[in-house]
Amino acid sequence: MKLVFRVTHNDTSHRATWVAKTRGIIEAHEAGTPQVRLGGYPSTMSRIYCDGMFPGLWRQFFDAPSYQKLFGTFEETTWKYVLPVTVEGVVARSLSKSYISALPEDERRIVANDVKNVLKTEQKIWINKEVGVFEYPYETTVVTVDRK
Repeated sequence: MKLVFRVTHNDTSHRATWVAKTRGIIEAHEAGTPQVRLGGYPSTMSRIYCDGMFPGLWRQFFDAPSYQKLFGTFEETTWKYVLPVTVEGVVARSLSKSYISALPEDERRIVANDVKNVLKTEQKIWINKEVGVFEYPYETTVVTVDRK
């Protein structure tokens, strides 16, 4: 029997400067909210999923005695892809974060304007510049494991 689990599903700031800058704007408002990428959830599994602040830490899962006892080899696959997006789409995604949506209206407006300003100045890979559609890079890593 094979088990499949998704390890990460992230926008990739290392593939586009505008992604890194918009994430910086958004993450400045986290205010201590738990984030999986920071290992901020109480479960041990949260750190398995996190490959940002704890690079490769989730891979230690495969060395655990319980894993060794119950499972065999694993296979890791990462898909890099892009989502077509507009400035409005990036702003909407930014404002949909729970800690942003909880901000007062004037602060949400500042976040939206800051994101728009980044998108005005940073280079984008255009899908269709005439209608304002550009690439939003993502990566998803999936691991399959064999049960013994």
